[in-house]
Order: sequence, then C-alpha cells, then structure tokens
Amino acid sequence: MNYYKMKSNQKSPSNGINIKLSSIDEKTLKSAKMAVRYGYSYRKIAQLHCHNSNHSLNYCLPEVNEFLLWLGSAVLSGLAWDGIKSAAKKMYNLSREQIHKSNDEETLLVFTNEAELSKFYSYIKEFQDGLSDIDDAEYRYIEEEMMADFCAEMETEIVMREKRLITIEERIQIYKAAQLKIQSIVKRKIL
Repeated sequence: MNYYKMKSNQKSPSNGINIKLSSIDEKTLKSAKMAVRYGYSYRKIAQLHCHNSNHSLNYCLPEVNEFLLWLGSAVLSGLAWDGIKSAAKKMYNLSREQIHKSNDEETLLVFTNEAELSKFYSYIKEFQDGLSDIDDAEYRYIEEEMMADFCAEMETEIVMREKRLITIEERIQIYKAAQLKIQSIVKRKIL
C-alpha cells in the first residue's frame, strides 16, 4: 500500500486531505518526528548558532507540523527526490489554505521553495545516515537539544506519575538513559 499517494476526495482529521499519518507505522512516524525536529529544524538553528556569534540562544521548538511529518516519513521510506518534489507540490496544491493558516513559516518555505525542499530532503537523509557529514559543533548543538528534550520528557513522567521532585540520583540515571537513547537514534560515524 502506498501511504504517500494523495487523492483530493480523501479526508484527514485536520485538513480535509488524507496524508494518512494514522496509516504510517508508529516506528516510521517516530523516526520522522526525530528527523524533522533534530535533523532539519534544529540543524538549521545549529548552523546559525555555531557560525554566527549573534545567534547564541538555544531554542525550544514546537512539535513538528503534520505536513512536514508526512513529508519526512516519505523521505525516510525511501521515496526518491523526484517523488518528494512531486508529492510536496501535490500536497501544497491540495492543502495550500491549511499550510498558510498554520502560520508555520518553515513549513511554508519547504513547500514553496525548491531549494528549501532540497535542503529538507538532504537533511532528513543525512539524519537517517547518522549526521556524519555535519561538523562537530553543529552536532554537539543538536545533541544538546536532544538531551534537553529527552531528559525533560523522562523527568516529567516521574513528576506526573509519582507527584514528587526528581532526586539527584534519578537525574544522573535519566541523563545516562538520554545519552543511550541519542546513541541509538543517531548512529554517527566519524569519518
């Protein structure tokens, strides 16, 4: 079954176009979320942060837009560049109003600028390949953002479940678990 084929008469929960996120297996969706968030969005920020002294702040990005999540899933599934260009164009034509209403400049840029779409495609593929082609400073920035997100997620789970603050010992264990999680997601090969 081709999850990336779109028809204008299909429905999705948010926009009237079936991008079939619910039909894509959970592992692919999770991978796409990581690839778009860290491999594309945070990587662009890392480039600014690491190569421009005026951008020294760390960011907390919102959740991945479902349009980029769908497109990232298509890239991770192995859809070739020409297929991505065609799918992005079709999705934009079918969902133009919803993409503009989302007020997500990054999503709009990916769907309306072929150079940015190409960057999106390349960055997702490079994330899938372990971010081996990016410089160490950019990688460390992305890794720091991943660490912050993963630690916060694990700490929040304990606080919500047990209604108490995290101990130092737990924080150390959470940090170690987050490091292992990053290593399992990003299999960086140093060239």
